[in-house]
Amino acid sequence: MWLYQSGGHESEHPIVLHDYQSTWAGAHAESFLRAFSGHLQVDGYAGYHALASDDCILVGCMAHARRKFDEALKLDVQVFDIEKVKSGILRLL
Repeated sequence: MWLYQSGGHESEHPIVLHDYQSTWAGAHAESFLRAFSGHLQVDGYAGYHALASDDCILVGCMAHARRKFDEALKLDVQVFDIEKVKSGILRLL
């Protein structure tokens, strides 16, 4: 099941579309969003990667990013090389 939603700020009545497909193959999203241009908010699923272009800019989901930081806080900090962690975060910025 693929879910698409229009930007809520663009309309008084945003659109939500549920598109049933038999697989999670990224080709389904690619086919549906072929003519899309703008910023596309997605989770980390690799199936969206083929959509990235100068006209379609993929932006991440902050709930997914926050979850990774939350998981890291629960781990033993002695396991990490703090300099590698800092450089990894800086690469994201």
